[in-house]
Amino acid sequence: MQWFAVLSSLVLLCSLVRSRQLRLVGGWRRGGCSGLVEVRDGGRWGRLCFDRRNPIVARLVCLDAGCGELDFLRPRRGDRATSGVQLLCEGQETTLRDCLWRSQDTPCDTELDMVCTDGVPSEPVSTSDTTRQQQRTPS
Repeated sequence: MQWFAVLSSLVLLCSLVRSRQLRLVGGWRRGGCSGLVEVRDGGRWGRLCFDRRNPIVARLVCLDAGCGELDFLRPRRGDRATSGVQLLCEGQETTLRDCLWRSQDTPCDTELDMVCTDGVPSEPVSTSDTTRQQQRTPS
C-alpha cells in the first residue's frame, strides 16, 4: 500500500508540470492589476486559493503578471462555486513556475484578492513559459 501512495504522488507531481495561465479579475484598478487571482488549469478557469502561511505567492503573482510589486492583499472567503488551485512555495522562488501547483476539485476556503503597484497586462500570463511571455487565450 505504501508503494501505491508513492506512485500516486509521483503521478500527481508530473501532472502539475503542464501549462497554466493566471489573471486578475474583478478588481477596481484599470489594466488588470487588481482583483481575484484566477488560474486556467486544464481548459477551465478556477480561483487561486490563499494560505496565510505562504505569503510569497501574492508577491509572485504580481511579478509574473507584469504588475510590479504587491501593494495590497485582502484574503476573502471563497465563493464555494469555483474549484481552486493551491500553490506551495518555500520562500526562495523567483517565479510561480518554481512553486508546486496542486489542483483541487473543491472550492477554496480563502481566495486571493489583491492589488499590485503598477503594470498593465492585457492578456493572461502563462506560468510555464520560461521567457515570461504573455499568451492570448479565449475568454
